[in-house]
Amino acid sequence: MKKKYLILYVVIASYLLTSCAFYTGGLNGSAAISSNNFKYLRPAKGTAKAIYLLGLGGLGRQALVAEAKKDLLDNNKLENGQVLANICVDFKYTIILIYFEVTVTVSADIIEYNSNITNTTGYSENQNQIIIENKTLENKNNEVKKNNKPITVITGNFTDERDNKIYKTIKIENQTWMAENLNYEINNSYCFNKDIHNCEIYGRLYKWDDAQNICPQGWQLPSKKDFEILLETIKKKEFMRYTDIFEYYGGIKVDNNFSELDNIGLYWSSTSSGSNAWSLLTNKTNNENTIIDYYKNIAFSVRCLKNE
Repeated sequence: MKKKYLILYVVIASYLLTSCAFYTGGLNGSAAISSNNFKYLRPAKGTAKAIYLLGLGGLGRQALVAEAKKDLLDNNKLENGQVLANICVDFKYTIILIYFEVTVTVSADIIEYNSNITNTTGYSENQNQIIIENKTLENKNNEVKKNNKPITVITGNFTDERDNKIYKTIKIENQTWMAENLNYEINNSYCFNKDIHNCEIYGRLYKWDDAQNICPQGWQLPSKKDFEILLETIKKKEFMRYTDIFEYYGGIKVDNNFSELDNIGLYWSSTSSGSNAWSLLTNKTNNENTIIDYYKNIAFSVRCLKNE
């Protein structure tokens, strides 16, 4: 009888763990979903799986996501003008005694943009390029002037050799940025609300002193001037929709209090301002980006800039 109950328990546990997603993360496409600027083509999906016995074996979560993304793109080659939108990542777990299986599914919609955005290279193993035509720019007097110079954006990925974490990257004109918040663990780094899953999505929070040398080799903490150049480049809201560089709003930590997750992002610069330091504030609600100075003992996110 006890054996029957044990078998029934294992079957039920397996069913429950495979029929629901323990974690669903959103990597939302940056395009505005409007028929004015795109045409829906088809759905796409990629998967990756890892098996563990007694907790050993298999890839880590970020590596599994990267494998699933690659599977999606390998089976759905992008033509000129086609990009992914509404990207979603889903994790599912199956546990049977010492057997532990993780399945990652990346799903997305393939859409085709109008002539304002052109995918010029399709997909390659580590980068995808789009060119955005800024046809009008508003000046301080709200006058409109013509500017037909295209802005080049190249997306790719980077592996931090210190812990093998994989980060999305985005090159905007002459600057190459991490397109995700840094998640490199040191003693004085913090997951929002002390939840490790928040680190996997939003990265870690660091105080200014600890952030100064936190970037991997070949990358650096951006200066105030670097942020100013970035904001000057992406000041067009149309451009922000296509790149969505500030997709992960990691919140802040003040003393022992965490707040503003998925609402604001604050990113340290290397530029000091007395007892304060300059940082970039991004606001999800109003899509405003501002450079301001804050106390150095508050914990913010970090976005590294490639040395070029």
